Amino acid sequence: MSGNRTSGGRRTVRALLALALATLLGGCVSVPSTGPVIRGDQSSTRPTSQVEIAAQPPAANSSPRAVVDGFLQAMAAYEPDYATARLYLAPSVRDAWQPTSGVTVYADGHAVTESDGKVTLSAPVTGRVDARGAFTPVKDQLTTDFGLQRGADGQWRISAPPQGLLVSQFVFDNFFQHPSLYWPEPGGQYLVPDPVSLAQGRRTPSTLVRALLAGPGDWIAPAVSSAIPAGTSLRSDVAVDSAGVATVDLTGPIDTLDTAQRRLLAGQLTWTLAQLPTVTGVKVLHDGATYALGDLAGQNSVVPVKALPSLAPVPAALDSHLFAIVDRKVVRVDQSDQTSTVVPIPGPFGQGGTVPESLAVTAAADTAAVVTGGGTRVTTIDLSAGTTSATFTGLSRLLRPQYARTGELWLVSGEPGRQRIQIAQGDQLHDIDAGELAGERISSFRLSPDGARMALVIERDGHTALALARVDRHGGTLRVEGLQVIPLVTSGQSQLTSVSDVGWAGPMGLVVLGAGQESTQPSPYRLDLSTVAVQQIGQPDGWQARSIATLPNPESTRMVIVGDQGGAWRYEDAFTWPHLSSTMTAAAYPG
Repeated sequence: MSGNRTSGGRRTVRALLALALATLLGGCVSVPSTGPVIRGDQSSTRPTSQVEIAAQPPAANSSPRAVVDGFLQAMAAYEPDYATARLYLAPSVRDAWQPTSGVTVYADGHAVTESDGKVTLSAPVTGRVDARGAFTPVKDQLTTDFGLQRGADGQWRISAPPQGLLVSQFVFDNFFQHPSLYWPEPGGQYLVPDPVSLAQGRRTPSTLVRALLAGPGDWIAPAVSSAIPAGTSLRSDVAVDSAGVATVDLTGPIDTLDTAQRRLLAGQLTWTLAQLPTVTGVKVLHDGATYALGDLAGQNSVVPVKALPSLAPVPAALDSHLFAIVDRKVVRVDQSDQTSTVVPIPGPFGQGGTVPESLAVTAAADTAAVVTGGGTRVTTIDLSAGTTSATFTGLSRLLRPQYARTGELWLVSGEPGRQRIQIAQGDQLHDIDAGELAGERISSFRLSPDGARMALVIERDGHTALALARVDRHGGTLRVEGLQVIPLVTSGQSQLTSVSDVGWAGPMGLVVLGAGQESTQPSPYRLDLSTVAVQQIGQPDGWQARSIATLPNPESTRMVIVGDQGGAWRYEDAFTWPHLSSTMTAAAYPG
């Protein structure tokens, strides 16, 4: 019975996708009768998609518009050299076209048109993927004349193909995958993810290893390193045996690496290849001989893909308790499915003597930082003993602070446009080189769980926007740089025009409180930084939402929204936010 249900489900998926492709690729025009065939997944390296597109060659005597439709559909189907898509091109450009030079993603619902002998596609551009696989959201307009010409055989062919691939948002969302490459932070203590976008079918062990060998992307490169030395290359494609062991045969100067560097090399390979469900372990060779990895390698010199959990981008020891300010006391909230128990922390902030305003908690939940005095003072306190360890005064307009994974306390204070970024270590404050952030009006910030990136809410021209910066720790100094504004456009092409708060929900996931032009109250939206895909996950119900606290552990989604009037709601699942408290004025998860 289950086999019949599965088969029926796949038929349904095929039918729906065929209909969707016909609509989204070709709009309201007809599609070739030999259009794309959706066939069941036959790849053991594809973990999520159940279907794929099969490219079809041009039919004889196709119209100019049908040729362009067929070309667009053939580009949506991954082939190593896109041989089928090339059949739609005129012989003069067929070999010169470079489909792997990049990808342009255009908005759904735009069909090719034919007028005055030209076949064109005009559509908004939503993003571009470079040759390395890095996706960048863009707001642009595309108008492409495909230059149809009739050949000596009487068949219409394209003489002006686009640079790289041209795919719709639907194809990008459903037939591209977005694995991460992993790079050590400068201290080599943990890894930082760096996503790449690859056409379905191109996400192979060899592609991922070659991408690692090519080095990190331009934006994240100043904040990370690599244990794989320049000049290293693959001697042959990565082979995966029936036991799931991927053999990576490298050549180059890796024999010069010391024990710590070899550990990081193994970490980069295992964390990257672990995203392929068929890979269970990695065997590293150097010029065909076993590469020494010490006690990391087990039987047959294989390193299990889960051998190095300490390198995880999210701290393994991340505490999951909620801390909050309730009735003017700092408390720990012990949550279960049905009840929440509020326990005041030891020390003065658990007794209600001083009015706390916002707080931060270390990843291990052993220390908290509490802001008081109208944003002028921050005090750190031992959460076991309740004793004060340091107090910093003379500040102004302190934003909600945060502890980095490395233990330092991050503070942003001062008048908007002239704010200082500082870290507290022990009882000392140190200024951070704010780089491009200098002069910006920051209203909220959150460090990523790996500490290499910072999400910010900034005010520009009367509007608030989400931005991302990287944290460079090279050379023992801290710099915040590489500021880039992230456009927030939902799947329905609705743009969020204001953002009031942000939190990390994983190494590549953010949650923002945002609103569009038609909204008066902010709602929670989940954002995947791999593709900048935005999804609403809650509808405001009198929340007057002011802030959001998130646990950056993708294995345990926990979020709390705090409203202007002291109300709080906790995330249960998308669009289910039960009421948590009527007297909570601030909340924070560890990390």
